[in-house]
Amino acid sequence: MKKKKTGRLTGILFIAATAAGAGSLPFINVLDTDGYAEAILLSPQPYLFGVLLVMLMGIFCAAIALSIYPVMEKQCKGLAIGAAGFRIIEGGIFIASAGIAAAVLKAAAYSESAAEIMKIAYNSAAEAGAMAFCAGALLYYIGFYKTRLVPRWLSIWGIAAILLHFGANISVLFGAESFSTVNIIINMPIALQEMVLAVWLIIFGFNESAEKTKN
Repeated sequence: MKKKKTGRLTGILFIAATAAGAGSLPFINVLDTDGYAEAILLSPQPYLFGVLLVMLMGIFCAAIALSIYPVMEKQCKGLAIGAAGFRIIEGGIFIASAGIAAAVLKAAAYSESAAEIMKIAYNSAAEAGAMAFCAGALLYYIGFYKTRLVPRWLSIWGIAAILLHFGANISVLFGAESFSTVNIIINMPIALQEMVLAVWLIIFGFNESAEKTKN
């Protein structure tokens, strides 16, 4: 019964993290427009709301790691440590990136050059957070597959989708647009999979009879 309750909490955290991250985009993406420094100075409240959502996303991501670890640790300790570690790192990076995003507003009051430096720092932090997510998610999907904590079709979907997401992130590092049509399509499988996983966990929780495995 404990696994079911933990699974439901984890599902709620998945939805909360996704909602916070997606909700931040309309406000934070002003940084990708021309004249962003002037725009956020003229109307800082929406931008700062987006910054708050990024920070909440980081908190929820770290909480996902803490909710999954006790369940996975009993089944496959090595994968559990790796998955939790990377997702906690991810959460910390996104919390830090929220602070950097807030600093863009402060820097914009001084000069556009200062704002641009902080914007570059924010984008770099966001990319690092995305990479940490890929590593953590891949490890817990492998763990889910080995232990059957969730149905294997969900685990296989997760592994395939996170590898696609990793490829999309690599392409961004080499200059591709984050929100190009191609990248949006590539990222859709993991976005959909995590919501299906979340709903599954809320309804059914983690499998109480999951197998123990060595790693």
